[in-house]
Amino acid sequence: MDESKQDFEAAATDSVGNLTGTVISDLHLLTNRSTATQHMETIQQAANNSAVVVLNGDIFDFKWSIHPSLTMSIEQASRWLRDLADGHTDCRWIVLLGNHDDHIEYQTALDQLAFTCPNLAWHDQLVTIGTKVFLHGDVCHAGGSNRHLETYRAKYRVAPIQTQWQHGLYKAVSRLGVQQVASRLTSKRKAAKRLDQYLHQEMGSEFKRYTDVYFGHVHQPFLDYEYHGRKYHNSGAALIGAKLKPIQFSVNAADLAIIDRQLELTV
Repeated sequence: MDESKQDFEAAATDSVGNLTGTVISDLHLLTNRSTATQHMETIQQAANNSAVVVLNGDIFDFKWSIHPSLTMSIEQASRWLRDLADGHTDCRWIVLLGNHDDHIEYQTALDQLAFTCPNLAWHDQLVTIGTKVFLHGDVCHAGGSNRHLETYRAKYRVAPIQTQWQHGLYKAVSRLGVQQVASRLTSKRKAAKRLDQYLHQEMGSEFKRYTDVYFGHVHQPFLDYEYHGRKYHNSGAALIGAKLKPIQFSVNAADLAIIDRQLELTV
């Protein structure tokens, strides 16, 4: 049963005529511990009824991919994204990177996808839509700056292809819930505090205009956690022992116009 399934409104408009967007993160596709295939109906439904879908990092997990090479993993990832973008042309797709899928070769593939799919764009760190900020959230563990984030993500790029024995062990550990216990050690407050510090540093005074921050990484789904006047939201993860909770947000016509102009620049 797909516990992430929601009643995404057809038309996807609210009481003041805004459209709906959806944010999803941490599918960890390509691994043997991902439960993403159980949530595909929800993802398809969100795409059918959303003006924009933000894929908020770690959609793919190249470090623990079951495929024998990075090239093959990237080919599978590209095919998955292309099928979504081509199958839902009325939806804008924004792909963000996380620590498990920030590879130079993948970025090259995303450039090619963005060129051929007019409704898809990607960013390596964060995007803003209206008064909302979207980022993967691995800065919670990386440190307080983009320099720290780059150093943190670089460790995942050099990981060797894992053996079948290692994959089996990792899946067994996942079933025991060890990883999710580790994730929960990062409390809502700690995550919000670190994100707040990072965004203040990287965005400066501009950060004052933003009211909501959407992130993934810590695999703990929650909504509306308030910290220093902003609301923080986490969309969970499609992993054994975790829960995926796609989150809807409102998008107005001006926001969509900005997104569309950005999409035009990538073609």
